[in-house]
Amino acid sequence: TMCERGIDKLRLERVAMLADISASCPISGLTFGDDGQMRYEETDAGMLSTSQLMCLSSALSDLYPDGLGIELIDRGESLGRSIYEFVARAEAEEKTILATIVGERPAVVPENIGVFVVVDGTVTGSNESDVSPCG
Repeated sequence: TMCERGIDKLRLERVAMLADISASCPISGLTFGDDGQMRYEETDAGMLSTSQLMCLSSALSDLYPDGLGIELIDRGESLGRSIYEFVARAEAEEKTILATIVGERPAVVPENIGVFVVVDGTVTGSNESDVSPCG
């Protein structure tokens, strides 16, 4: 029927559009399947590891307008020591990283990294000195 042909035409247009987006995407490893589902590093969106989500988030933040100079990272503890790779890149690109990390405060914190410890919603200390609660 005419309706079915119209639907088939729209589906083919969508598939072609998604293929174009995948081919021209500035984020390496980010693709969109014929069904419209996003895949990153050959992994379906719902199956991405926390580490992959952090890397994808970082790649997306690279698309922010020039001069914004900030990168947001949630669940930074999932990156382990590779968080320092983000720090090195931020220094090279003159960016600021705001990262949340759940866990114990590191014994040694490089002087170029600010650490604020929050316990029960209250800032209890930093790497420079104790900080009074925010009010």
